[in-house]
Parts: sequence; C-alpha cells; structure tokens
Amino acid sequence: MLTTVILNFFLAMFGTLAIFLISVRMQGVGSFSAPFFVIIAGVVCAAASASLTTASANFGYTSPIIGYVPTIIILVLYAISEANDVMETRARDRLTKQDKGESSGGK
Repeated sequence: MLTTVILNFFLAMFGTLAIFLISVRMQGVGSFSAPFFVIIAGVVCAAASASLTTASANFGYTSPIIGYVPTIIILVLYAISEANDVMETRARDRLTKQDKGESSGGK
C-alpha cells in the first residue's frame, strides 16, 4: 500500500506540473511563479489513494487499480480546468486585438 501512496503522490505532482506547463506555454505567458497546487495535488492524491485502498481492503475487494482512481480523476479535472483557462485567455486576446484594430482605423 505504501508504494501505491508514494507512486500516486509523484504521479499527481508530475502530472499537474506537466498540465500547468503546457497550459502556460499555450497561453504565451512570459514568466510565472512555481505553482503551489502541485504539492497540494500530490498530498491529496496520496491521502485519497491510501484511504480508498484501505477501505476497499476492509470490504474484501483488493484490486491494485483502485488506488489510482483518485489521481486519474483529479488530473482529468485539472486538465479540463486549465483547458478552459486557455480558451478564455485566447478569446480575450482575440477581442483585445480586434478592439485595437478598430481604434487605430483598421490597421
């Protein structure tokens, strides 16, 4: 069980970091600070993995995959959130460019 918890911690940390960096790259941000959410997601996924694995073992269901379910769900939700943020940023940038074009006489 401990290896599942540790593995989920690192999977969540590196997964959220990768999603964050891809999102920042797609938004075209020049500089940013390190995301604290990476550590929080790692701890939450490790704790959820431990509790879900223990609970499933208490009920006699011991599937090795059950410990990874919280991590997968959290990473998918975070990816959806970041994709929405990227789309909103791009839409705002398009509107800003259109407003600048109209105010400068269409050039």
